[in-house]
Amino acid sequence: MAFSYACQSNKNQDTSALLEEYFQPFPNIIQPLDPDLASQSVKEQAFKLYNIGKYDQARILFDELQLSLNDPEVDFYHGICLMKLNQPDEALKLFRGISKNVQFYDHARWYSALAYLQNGEIDKAKDLLKSISEKAGMVYNQEQAKKLLNRL
Repeated sequence: MAFSYACQSNKNQDTSALLEEYFQPFPNIIQPLDPDLASQSVKEQAFKLYNIGKYDQARILFDELQLSLNDPEVDFYHGICLMKLNQPDEALKLFRGISKNVQFYDHARWYSALAYLQNGEIDKAKDLLKSISEKAGMVYNQEQAKKLLNRL
Protein backbone atom coordinates (compact mmCIF):
# COMPACT_ATOMS: atom_id res chain seq x y z
CA MET A 1 0.00 0.00 0.00
CA ALA A 2 2.79 2.44 0.91
CA PHE A 3 4.62 1.60 -2.33
CA SER A 4 1.49 2.31 -4.38
CA TYR A 5 1.10 5.70 -2.70
CA ALA A 6 4.80 6.50 -3.21
CA CYS A 7 4.57 5.63 -6.93
CA GLN A 8 1.42 7.73 -7.32
CA SER A 9 3.05 10.60 -5.44
CA ASN A 10 6.13 10.44 -7.70
CA LYS A 11 3.89 10.29 -10.78
CA ASN A 12 2.03 13.42 -9.61
CA GLN A 13 5.35 15.19 -9.05
CA ASP A 14 6.54 14.11 -12.51
CA THR A 15 3.39 15.36 -14.25
CA SER A 16 3.52 18.59 -12.25
CA ALA A 17 7.10 19.15 -13.38
CA LEU A 18 6.15 18.44 -17.00
CA LEU A 19 3.20 20.78 -16.77
CA GLU A 20 5.43 23.47 -15.30
CA GLU A 21 7.86 22.98 -18.19
CA TYR A 22 5.35 22.88 -21.04
CA PHE A 23 2.50 25.16 -19.92
CA GLN A 24 2.90 28.80 -20.82
CA PRO A 25 -0.09 31.13 -21.12
CA PHE A 26 -0.67 32.05 -24.75
CA PRO A 27 0.12 35.71 -25.47
CA ASN A 28 -2.75 38.09 -26.11
CA ILE A 29 -2.88 38.59 -29.88
CA ILE A 30 -6.56 39.54 -29.97
CA GLN A 31 -7.13 42.69 -27.98
CA PRO A 32 -4.81 45.68 -28.35
CA LEU A 33 -4.45 47.40 -25.02
CA ASP A 34 -5.22 51.00 -24.17
CA PRO A 35 -3.18 52.17 -21.16
CA ASP A 36 -6.23 53.99 -19.76
CA LEU A 37 -8.08 51.20 -17.92
CA ALA A 38 -11.03 53.45 -17.06
CA SER A 39 -12.03 53.91 -20.70
CA GLN A 40 -11.76 50.24 -21.62
CA SER A 41 -14.56 47.83 -22.42
CA VAL A 42 -15.03 44.71 -20.30
CA LYS A 43 -13.23 42.71 -23.01
CA GLU A 44 -10.27 45.12 -23.00
CA GLN A 45 -10.13 45.02 -19.20
CA ALA A 46 -10.21 41.20 -19.20
CA PHE A 47 -7.31 41.02 -21.64
CA LYS A 48 -5.32 43.63 -19.74
CA LEU A 49 -5.69 41.61 -16.54
CA TYR A 50 -4.76 38.46 -18.46
CA ASN A 51 -1.63 40.15 -19.83
CA ILE A 52 -0.41 41.16 -16.39
CA GLY A 53 -1.07 37.73 -14.90
CA LYS A 54 -4.10 38.61 -12.77
CA TYR A 55 -5.91 35.49 -13.90
CA ASP A 56 -8.38 35.40 -11.03
CA GLN A 57 -9.65 38.89 -11.90
CA ALA A 58 -9.51 38.24 -15.65
CA ARG A 59 -11.57 35.07 -15.15
CA ILE A 60 -14.37 37.08 -13.54
CA LEU A 61 -14.53 39.38 -16.56
CA PHE A 62 -14.27 36.47 -19.01
CA ASP A 63 -17.19 34.84 -17.14
CA GLU A 64 -19.18 38.03 -17.69
CA LEU A 65 -18.23 38.15 -21.37
CA GLN A 66 -19.27 34.55 -21.87
CA LEU A 67 -22.80 35.46 -20.86
CA SER A 68 -23.07 38.12 -23.56
CA LEU A 69 -20.75 36.91 -26.33
CA ASN A 70 -20.37 33.76 -28.35
CA ASP A 71 -16.67 34.31 -28.96
CA PRO A 72 -14.32 31.31 -29.23
CA GLU A 73 -11.31 33.60 -28.80
CA VAL A 74 -12.64 34.74 -25.43
CA ASP A 75 -13.35 31.10 -24.54
CA PHE A 76 -9.75 30.18 -25.41
CA TYR A 77 -8.18 32.82 -23.17
CA HIS A 78 -10.78 32.16 -20.49
CA GLY A 79 -9.75 28.49 -20.54
CA ILE A 80 -6.11 29.41 -20.02
CA CYS A 81 -7.09 31.56 -17.03
CA LEU A 82 -8.94 28.57 -15.60
CA MET A 83 -5.86 26.39 -16.04
CA LYS A 84 -3.74 28.98 -14.24
CA LEU A 85 -6.32 28.85 -11.44
CA ASN A 86 -6.08 25.04 -11.31
CA GLN A 87 -9.52 24.43 -12.80
CA PRO A 88 -8.69 22.10 -15.71
CA ASP A 89 -12.18 20.55 -15.92
CA GLU A 90 -13.73 23.95 -16.55
CA ALA A 91 -10.96 24.83 -19.02
CA LEU A 92 -11.58 21.61 -20.94
CA LYS A 93 -15.27 22.48 -21.34
CA LEU A 94 -14.29 25.75 -23.00
CA PHE A 95 -11.56 24.23 -25.18
CA ARG A 96 -13.92 21.48 -26.41
CA GLY A 97 -16.37 24.14 -27.58
CA ILE A 98 -13.86 25.63 -30.02
CA SER A 99 -14.67 24.31 -33.48
CA LYS A 100 -12.26 23.26 -36.23
CA ASN A 101 -12.90 26.35 -38.33
CA VAL A 102 -11.72 28.73 -35.59
CA GLN A 103 -8.22 30.24 -35.53
CA PHE A 104 -7.45 28.77 -32.10
CA TYR A 105 -8.62 25.20 -32.72
CA ASP A 106 -5.12 23.65 -32.79
CA HIS A 107 -4.08 25.83 -29.86
CA ALA A 108 -7.10 24.64 -27.88
CA ARG A 109 -6.15 21.02 -28.58
CA TRP A 110 -2.62 21.63 -27.21
CA TYR A 111 -3.98 23.30 -24.08
CA SER A 112 -6.58 20.52 -23.72
CA ALA A 113 -3.76 17.98 -23.60
CA LEU A 114 -2.08 20.05 -20.90
CA ALA A 115 -5.38 20.35 -19.01
CA TYR A 116 -5.75 16.56 -19.09
CA LEU A 117 -2.21 16.31 -17.74
CA GLN A 118 -3.04 18.88 -15.05
CA ASN A 119 -6.11 16.84 -14.15
CA GLY A 120 -4.12 13.61 -13.89
CA GLU A 121 -5.82 12.09 -16.95
CA ILE A 122 -2.56 10.87 -18.49
CA ASP A 123 -4.10 8.49 -21.04
CA LYS A 124 -6.35 11.23 -22.44
CA ALA A 125 -3.38 13.60 -22.57
CA LYS A 126 -1.34 10.97 -24.43
CA ASP A 127 -4.13 10.30 -26.93
CA LEU A 128 -4.50 13.97 -27.74
CA LEU A 129 -0.74 14.57 -27.91
CA LYS A 130 -0.44 11.63 -30.30
CA SER A 131 -3.19 13.07 -32.48
CA ILE A 132 -1.48 16.48 -32.52
CA SER A 133 1.93 15.02 -33.32
CA GLU A 134 0.61 12.85 -36.17
CA LYS A 135 -1.55 15.50 -37.84
CA ALA A 136 -0.38 16.38 -41.35
CA GLY A 137 0.93 19.88 -41.96
CA MET A 138 2.02 22.54 -39.56
CA VAL A 139 0.14 22.33 -36.27
CA TYR A 140 0.55 24.58 -33.24
CA ASN A 141 3.17 23.07 -30.89
CA GLN A 142 3.39 19.85 -32.88
CA GLU A 143 7.06 19.35 -32.00
CA GLN A 144 6.37 20.12 -28.34
CA ALA A 145 3.55 17.56 -28.42
CA LYS A 146 5.97 14.91 -29.71
CA LYS A 147 8.51 15.73 -27.01
CA LEU A 148 5.95 15.73 -24.22
CA LEU A 149 4.40 12.48 -25.45
CA ASN A 150 7.81 10.81 -25.34
CA ARG A 151 8.23 11.89 -21.73
CA LEU A 152 4.89 10.55 -20.50
